Amino acid sequence: MKQAVKLSALALASAFLVGCATIVEYQLAQRPQNFKLDHEVDLSQFNFDEREFCLPHLGGCTGYILGHPATAEDDKYTMKMDIEVDDIDYQTELVLQREELPLRKGTVVLLHGYGVDKRATLMLGLHFRFLGYHTIAPDLTAHGGSRVDTPSYGVTDALMLSTLIDSLPAREVPKPLHIMGISMGAVAAAHLAKQRDDVTSVMLLAPMRPLNEASRAMAQLTMPNLSRLLPAEAFDEGVTAALQKQGLTVADTDLRELIPELGAPVFIAASDKDAIAPYEFFLPLESEQVELVMRPGYHHLTAAIPDAELHAEILEWLQQVE
Repeated sequence: MKQAVKLSALALASAFLVGCATIVEYQLAQRPQNFKLDHEVDLSQFNFDEREFCLPHLGGCTGYILGHPATAEDDKYTMKMDIEVDDIDYQTELVLQREELPLRKGTVVLLHGYGVDKRATLMLGLHFRFLGYHTIAPDLTAHGGSRVDTPSYGVTDALMLSTLIDSLPAREVPKPLHIMGISMGAVAAAHLAKQRDDVTSVMLLAPMRPLNEASRAMAQLTMPNLSRLLPAEAFDEGVTAALQKQGLTVADTDLRELIPELGAPVFIAASDKDAIAPYEFFLPLESEQVELVMRPGYHHLTAAIPDAELHAEILEWLQQVE
């Protein structure tokens, strides 16, 4: 009798785990519901163009924003932000003067995270614009203006992104070429940099852990009550199943494996309070090739805000690698 009870309990637990894993797999296979801005921003006022790039043999089209650099007449840049996340108020202000920052040159490709779109990189685009850079901010697969509905989690975007870069005239993509990825966009940045031999540096802001770990951490952040009902194994199995349907593995989303394979130097900014992209996770990667800086106390959703500290770190990095 006891053996029968144990077997029944085991069967019930297995069924529960399979059901939970199926939920995770299903959610990951859907097109994310993108976060929307409260109001549309007129990009033309910043000399930004919103365009579309199509490559039929890769499944269609995606949108992107091409940012043109500031000129010497743009003598001041001011950014103020007051945002509340999880009952914590983040206030920041950045003021830059042209007399202290001569125009640089080059191109920065900005890759957004999961569940947002190209406009989520607008603040970074404006920051790099003032520094003198052209910027390219595309929609990743199944996000924003992408006409593909199944996410690729940053893994298979590289061919489309690389072809987009190569399709633009040299005047719109001057060298040096930098690639910046935020959260899931860091995975896309690593795969893109791995594919090209003309990348001067890779910059990763709040880069996510492998997809199974990042998915669980995000669920705990956004749905704390529901996530408590889902065991870690459900995320492992659900993520693995979602990736397998596209011929991918969890290792394809693991930056600890991707970064050492890159030929370009890598800058990583991560927070000690970010469970999705914890600073400690990337400590083993720190080396002559990889510079790791801490963003103490920052939430995952605020770690990529170009405040005074991040500006100083990025500027020093650019001066170092160019």
